[in-house]
This record gives sequence, C-alpha cells and structure tokens, in this order.
Amino acid sequence: VNTEVLVVVAQDGLQMAELQKLAKRQVDVGLALLNLDPGNVASQFNMGIAFFALGDVNVAVGRLDDAVPNYQRALEYRRRTRDQGGAFSMLYINDLSQHADQTAQLGDMAAATKMLQEIPNIQAGIIQANGKSSMLWTIADVHGKYGAAAIALQKDDLAPARRDAWDAVLEIQAGKAAAGFEQTQADTAINLAAHVAGQADYRLGDYANAEKAERIAVDARRRVTD
Repeated sequence: VNTEVLVVVAQDGLQMAELQKLAKRQVDVGLALLNLDPGNVASQFNMGIAFFALGDVNVAVGRLDDAVPNYQRALEYRRRTRDQGGAFSMLYINDLSQHADQTAQLGDMAAATKMLQEIPNIQAGIIQANGKSSMLWTIADVHGKYGAAAIALQKDDLAPARRDAWDAVLEIQAGKAAAGFEQTQADTAINLAAHVAGQADYRLGDYANAEKAERIAVDARRRVTD
C-alpha cells in the first residue's frame, strides 16, 4: 500500500487521528527500506518526503513544536541526495526555501534563516556544473530571495518582503526555462514568490499590485498542476 497516498487522502478528509497514524507509518516503512540498503538514493529521498509529510501532519493537528524537528530531519535526508545531479540539487533548494517559509510561520526565525544559508553553497555547485548564466542558477537565486521575503513577511518587515519577493518574480520572468523539469521548477518558484509579494502588498495597502501578484501566482500554479 502506498502510504504517501493514504496520508494525502486522510489529510484531504481531515481525519486527524488517521492522519497521524498514516504519517508515522510512512516514516516507519521508509526507515525499514532504508535499513535494507542505507546507500540507496531513492530511499533517502523518500525519507525526506516521509518526514516532510509528518511535519505537515504535526501542523495540521496543532503539534507545532514537533513540526520543525521533522522538517529538519527531512532536509537532512534530502541533503544526502543533493549531489546526485542537477535535479536533486534543485529539489533540495526548493525544499529549503519552502520549509524556511513554513518554519518562519511557526515562529522559529533562527531555524528558518539557517535553512536559507545553505542555498549559496548549492548555487556554487550549479555554477561549476552549468555556469552562472544557466536558468538553474537563476531559479536557485529566486528561491533564496523568496525565502528571505517569506521570513521578512513573518517578522512584519513588509517593505523588504515586498522588495525581495518582487525582485524574485521579475528575475525569473526575465529568464527562459527549458520545457519540462526546468520550466516546472521556474513556475513553482514564481508561484511561491508572487504569493509572498501579494501578501506584502495587501498588508501595505497596495491592493492593485497585490491582485497582480496573486494572479501571477495562480497562473504559475496552474501551469505546474496542469
């Protein structure tokens, strides 16, 4: 049975007790598989998925103090796979920025900031492999700006949040992503950054730009999910 699918089904149905049980089972199954072959990249990657899901469940049921450690464990497993190619590096950067955002929303600004501090090191590897002019480097740079904007938003530093978020949106819009994985990653980054820009603009009373940003976010998300 695919426990990841069961977790999603339970989450959609808000079956909290079942949600906790299935998320823990997903972690246990993943650990059992990893113990059979500790060096298996797929198993390490899937452990990241399992701990991210467990963190999300902790948030859903109100166990916020348990969420951040699970996100950190998830990132540790993803960290082990980041050097397995450009796709793994980009997915790890995506994880870092999104969970920095989530961690900031939970109030742990120090942990959120620490997550973002890893991105420049991964960018250096992207430069070595692909050059600074590559779209992958641009997407990584945008994730760093989005993460910084998301943290600023949670601190109520609205002007820096708006600036960094819009800088991220404009930077990635100026590039040209290749079809497939690269385009999906670009659209994911646009969605995330534009949503933060929209929230910052709204709270600053700039409703026209807030609407513009959220429309950009919705369009990008639609391209990812279609």
